[in-house]
Amino acid sequence: MPGPVSQLIASETTSTSINLTWMVPENIFIDRFEVTYNYTVKRCPAPQGANVTVNIPDSTARTHILENLNEDSTYRITVTAINNEGSTMNTTTVITGTSSNACMCVMTQAAILTMYLHSIGASSGPSNVTVTAGVTNISIQWNEVDCVERNGEISDYSVRYGLNSSMSQEINVTNRSFSIDRLQIRTSYSFEVAAVNISHGVGAYSSAVIGTTVVPNGKQSHCTVCVL
Repeated sequence: MPGPVSQLIASETTSTSINLTWMVPENIFIDRFEVTYNYTVKRCPAPQGANVTVNIPDSTARTHILENLNEDSTYRITVTAINNEGSTMNTTTVITGTSSNACMCVMTQAAILTMYLHSIGASSGPSNVTVTAGVTNISIQWNEVDCVERNGEISDYSVRYGLNSSMSQEINVTNRSFSIDRLQIRTSYSFEVAAVNISHGVGAYSSAVIGTTVVPNGKQSHCTVCVL
């Protein structure tokens, strides 16, 4: 049985790929390698992904690139040397990331790699954006961006608004609600909301919704489907 693969190093190649390099046991005949990996989406309550095994028939291989990976994900990666006598029992790797404080911690067990794989802001805007209008004020609230669309940790939200569809004003808020007052009576305002992630800033904006202030002593109006 071959000894353990050594000096397994993993690094980010792109936002959706990981480059692996390793050393092989000395004085041992090797037929092929296997790279096995699975993932859980970082910060998302998603189940662990199924194991994926890649067969590398080249016995001289010392590197491999895993492609079409999920952004902002944690990966567990194992590289195994195989010959007719069987396969290795463990391997060695480092835990690394794209941030400046990446941990270079050597491990001698199943390889664990944490990669912060994201290259853009949130892919979609917050959902279910609704407004409630008063005489001179409008309140707006929204749901979180779907976890797998966040592409990183959400720090705050950008709210754009203005008369009709001008979107001339912008403000950042940390909560998923916002209220603005001192507005004109019986006037329509448009609102759009985007999530801001720590690494890549403002993501995609939601579809615009419209809130119209009411006349004094009039009833409040609720707009949940007023999409431009």
